[in-house]
Amino acid sequence: MHTHLMSAICLILVLSFRTSAQDLIPVNPTSEQDSLFKAAIALYDQGAYDDAVRIYASILEKNPAFVAAIAELSLTYNAAQKYEYAVATALKGLKFKSGYRADLYLNLGNAYDMLGRTDEAIDAYRIGLALIPNSYLLHYNLGLTFMRSNRPDSARIHLQSALRSKPSHASSNLALGTLYRSLGKRIPAVFAYSRFLIIEPNSARSASTAALLRSLLSDSMSIKQSNPGEMTVLVSPDSDGIDGDVTSLGISLAMTQASRLTKDSAFDSYLASLAADLSSFFQITSEIIAHERGSGFIWNYYAPYFAELHSRGFTDIAVRLMFRSTDKEEALDFLRTRVDAIENFKSWNATYDWTQ
Repeated sequence: MHTHLMSAICLILVLSFRTSAQDLIPVNPTSEQDSLFKAAIALYDQGAYDDAVRIYASILEKNPAFVAAIAELSLTYNAAQKYEYAVATALKGLKFKSGYRADLYLNLGNAYDMLGRTDEAIDAYRIGLALIPNSYLLHYNLGLTFMRSNRPDSARIHLQSALRSKPSHASSNLALGTLYRSLGKRIPAVFAYSRFLIIEPNSARSASTAALLRSLLSDSMSIKQSNPGEMTVLVSPDSDGIDGDVTSLGISLAMTQASRLTKDSAFDSYLASLAADLSSFFQITSEIIAHERGSGFIWNYYAPYFAELHSRGFTDIAVRLMFRSTDKEEALDFLRTRVDAIENFKSWNATYDWTQ
């Protein structure tokens, strides 16, 4: 009964929004209003949200049908954490027939989510996706909402959809890695965090992510050694229908590390050791997909990328970039002498075909 009632309410909500969107026609701004609009956007970019709000309000007082200004005002209210105002402004904008409706649903969903109105946020994002199915921001924000409401499978699906729409979106990789780690899915988390750090190697959030990745690589196995010369390697299960069966990759990484622990392997540094582990890991990934690519997101999205990265000889470069925020001096020493190789890697990374 409750489910049917909620579905009916959602349908009424959708229809009411769509109906009202046909009622009002936007009015283009005057040159003066357009200049003020651009000035308000610049203030928003500087973080001067209150000043931007005042300018948007002055514009809309003279031209209340300037929908772009309504959309930017709702965005600014969200940034200023004035979520009730963001909701009211977005709903006002949705009364117009315009090309800003998906943006307004994004703003509306974000405001609802921050107000703890989860179901309304999900409805807003879904209506926006009905308008623009490939909007990476709508998928990303919906994925975050599902994460916060403890619906990990739905969160995974939408974060993965965000990445299919925009592979260079660092935050979607980071959020997906965080979700994988919370689910105990170490191998998928290694891929997601690695990709994030390649995109964003030296930001404020890179260091903590690099530390998490380092931990995941160390914890990809559990070792029990009860007798001299005997070692048992326990690998956590990482497989399911959404991401695919990656047990073989978990075993390969664990055995690579176990083999190193039983030998007198000498590396110049810890980063060199990590590069060796990931080189073996990516090599095995390449061999597996060359034989028969598995099903699921990991095999069809991350695995081909890292397999090709390795086959082109970029693993050492990538590892130093990934851990630049935590091992800065060593990484920079390595990278300074490989300027051409770095440019080749960046060129390949920027043009990699994610649809293959």
